[in-house]
Amino acid sequence: RKYLKLFHDRFDFLINRVGEFGSEASPARRTLTSLTLIGVVSLVVAGMGVFSMATVEVAQRQRAVGLQRAMGASRARVVASLVSDAAVMGVAGAAAGLLLALVALPQLEPGTGLTGAVARTNLQVDPATAAATVAVIALLCVLASIVPAVQAVRHPPVAALREA
Repeated sequence: RKYLKLFHDRFDFLINRVGEFGSEASPARRTLTSLTLIGVVSLVVAGMGVFSMATVEVAQRQRAVGLQRAMGASRARVVASLVSDAAVMGVAGAAAGLLLALVALPQLEPGTGLTGAVARTNLQVDPATAAATVAVIALLCVLASIVPAVQAVRHPPVAALREA
């Protein structure tokens, strides 16, 4: 404080201690933090669900994977095929969810019986946010399907053809 007073001719600065910042957090900031936490948890749960579905899908396609490998397809090509299928399904699911949200959004306007902040807010869909959401979901699907795809191509083709 003394050092700053030497170089400032008036007291136009404020010094806070680190502990004071949490007590001054606005309700909007706490709400945003809560919503961000809910979003992160939702993404983790969705990732686990996509991983589970990718594992089931790869197990069901084990014979096809073995046949592709027996016909000379490289491991990288088979993995790329499985991962791209998961990405297409993720984008299709995200697009369907976005369309559902666009259909449901007009129903949340004032006068629909909702109370609180939702009823007083002019709800709109930001195109950049919608595109980012679809991209994040596609990336999540790609990341969650890599492990099952790699495990599928490690299985010997002859054994995969026999088992299935």
